[in-house]
Amino acid sequence: MPSNFLDTNRLIMREGYGWEKAPVETADGYLLQLTRILPRTPFTGKRPPIMLVHGLISTSETWVSRGRFQDLAFILTELGFDVWLPDLRGNHYGKRHKYISPSNPRFWDFSFHEIGVYDIPACIDVILEKTGASKVAYVGHSMGTTVFFVMASLRPQYNNKISAAVLLAPVASKFPFDEIVNPATRVALTQFSFVFGTLKSAGIYEILPRTPRLVYNVKKYCTRQPEQDYCLDFIGSFYGEHRANLDRKHFGDQISYIPAGASLRTVHHFAQVFNYGFHMYDYGMKTNKLKYNSTVPPAYPLQRITAPIMLMHGSNDLLTSAQGVAFLRDMIPGVRKVVAVPDYKFTHVDFVYGVNTNDTVYPFLIDFLTERIAIKK
Repeated sequence: MPSNFLDTNRLIMREGYGWEKAPVETADGYLLQLTRILPRTPFTGKRPPIMLVHGLISTSETWVSRGRFQDLAFILTELGFDVWLPDLRGNHYGKRHKYISPSNPRFWDFSFHEIGVYDIPACIDVILEKTGASKVAYVGHSMGTTVFFVMASLRPQYNNKISAAVLLAPVASKFPFDEIVNPATRVALTQFSFVFGTLKSAGIYEILPRTPRLVYNVKKYCTRQPEQDYCLDFIGSFYGEHRANLDRKHFGDQISYIPAGASLRTVHHFAQVFNYGFHMYDYGMKTNKLKYNSTVPPAYPLQRITAPIMLMHGSNDLLTSAQGVAFLRDMIPGVRKVVAVPDYKFTHVDFVYGVNTNDTVYPFLIDFLTERIAIKK
């Protein structure tokens, strides 16, 4: 990485906090890490644990790259929460397994399904063991919401281990294709199965891994003009555009943490969801029959999710529609509250990079958490 690149640990230290690591081993052998933020000043009370879960091609750096007055991880720490940041399998920090090397295609044979079934429960269990708590709060963004839905529907016993869940820009429903204005996005979603097969045939199983050259170029071209405008055009075509809500001066630094790698199959699974709905991975009729005893993959049983949930979405989010959020609200018994961010231009990435999150997102999030979780200082 470039010499001035700050990883999660150094980003935390830059703001005056300490950190500690906790190893996590999943039931299928992946070796992950949790980063715990230690408060700047002594805290005598019991700090309730909370985990903040990043999205696709992202890392725990998502939650700590902007500073202690804007990043949710630091704000929750100051409020008295015990903040834990996982790095999930396949990202830059999640490339270890007990027996399989990342150079082996078998390492990449997973989607968000396995992350939800294995990674998230394993992280929860480690946090509860380390803290002695009986429940943990959960905040997820984008894929961080998807894996929560997978866990809570397929391993419903974990609903009892969740004190409250705030799901930002939830992704778990068929895409409203009539709302797609960018033709490239439409083609990418509808033709990804062909792309997946082509890349797999070429021996490519990881998508958009972090490299020093990529970090350098993203930082360079998303910082200076006129290249920054092209960078924002590209990002906006997939996630929605709200340039007035970005810190243009530091955006190159912030966005250089993305992409940070993912399995190709995870992206393929999302393309399937956007096309056909929130179903398990579609291997094709023959393999589906072997795995599911059905030629079509089953839908995730969202009706099993009972943990108390708040859904938050932006009106200008190209990956999360109001229609999709309404579907989740109607299907999931645990949904207690749905909030449309009070900014009609709010996008998918604004939840982690928007300059107005202190006013438009965090008050709702903090109220929902503190109504259900006691903090004794």
